[in-house]
Amino acid sequence: MSEDFRAATAQELALLEYLVRAPGAPAQGLLPQLQGIEAKADCTCGCPSVALRPQQGVPAADEASLEITAGCPGGILVLFVREGRLASLELACLDSVMAQWPALEVVTPPSAS
Repeated sequence: MSEDFRAATAQELALLEYLVRAPGAPAQGLLPQLQGIEAKADCTCGCPSVALRPQQGVPAADEASLEITAGCPGGILVLFVREGRLASLELACLDSVMAQWPALEVVTPPSAS
């Protein structure tokens, strides 16, 4: 995709923080990466999935590779961590393509693997 990185939207930041701060989530070390994180469209299907780019100089977290998933009506949210860095936030649609992120109020508690 040719879109450049941009500042993450308020909705993207809210979802990222929810996934990283979830009780029992082993991802607290990722919190510093949320400050100034950038995003860009990462899918051609029409969903809002984004590649993520933390600011340079922010240290990598101890969680080298991690997937944090949470449910939402009609889909699944997946936050990918690679080499200790937030890599992408994806919305896997189950029935039809969802063009927008779900409201935080309808997202189920996440789990990590």
